[in-house]
Order: sequence, then C-alpha cells, then structure tokens
Amino acid sequence: MKLLLSIFLMVSLLFLMVGCKDDDKNKNTSVSSDKTPPTITSISPDPTTDTQTMHPNRKIIVTFSEAMDENSIAVTGTIGTLTSELSSGGNELTITPTTEWGTSDTASLTLIINGKDTAGNSLVEKSYSYAITPALYVTATGSGT
Repeated sequence: MKLLLSIFLMVSLLFLMVGCKDDDKNKNTSVSSDKTPPTITSISPDPTTDTQTMHPNRKIIVTFSEAMDENSIAVTGTIGTLTSELSSGGNELTITPTTEWGTSDTASLTLIINGKDTAGNSLVEKSYSYAITPALYVTATGSGT
C-alpha cells in the first residue's frame, strides 16, 4: 500500500510540474520599450513668439509629444489660481485661470509644467513667463440704425 501511495504521489507531482511549466509560457513578460521622455511640442499663446501681452482670463493650451499620465501632471503658477485638464487622448493640456492671472499694470505669470508619459518617462520641467494686460472692457452704445 505504501508503494502504491508513493507512486501515486510521484505521478501527481510530475503532472503538477509539467502543468506549471506550460503556464509560464503564457505569461505576459513584455516590458515597455518606450524610453523616450515626452516633450512640449507647442504652447499657445507661446511667450517666446507672441510678443503681445496676455489677457488675464485667457486659457493656455499645452501640447505634448505623446500621451501623458493624468495623475502625474503638475502645473503651478506664480499668480492667481488655475485648473488644468488633460484631453481624452492625453496629449493636450488646457490650463484655465480660476481667478484672473493678474490685474495690475505690471503683472507677470510664470507657469511651471512637469509630469510623466504613460510609460513613466519624465518630462523635463519647463517654465514659461507671460506679461499680463489688465482686462479692457468696452461698452457699445447706439441706436443700431
């Protein structure tokens, strides 16, 4: 009886080892090969080419070279408060002031943007500086004739 039990245990162990070996072949062992860090391909308005000062309520659009991880995006401004929202494709960020960027004659805004792409590669932190123009309000009057 002991001999029969020993043979049964050895055969069972052999089947278990062979079955586990086949499971290893089906494991997903792929590793992300993306090692390229994302870049900012455009920003609008672009403070390096747009020489006019910016309205205090204007949105800023940042375009990245690849999809970004929404949880890693960090945007800070030196004046006012802001919100930022990543597009559904993950490569466009809209920065919106929740209060005016600035209302004095000499206000300036510096934005600092950093984050990671979906593969975990870090964006080199970038900063952009803007001169802010106070809001101009125009009232139209007339009869329309």
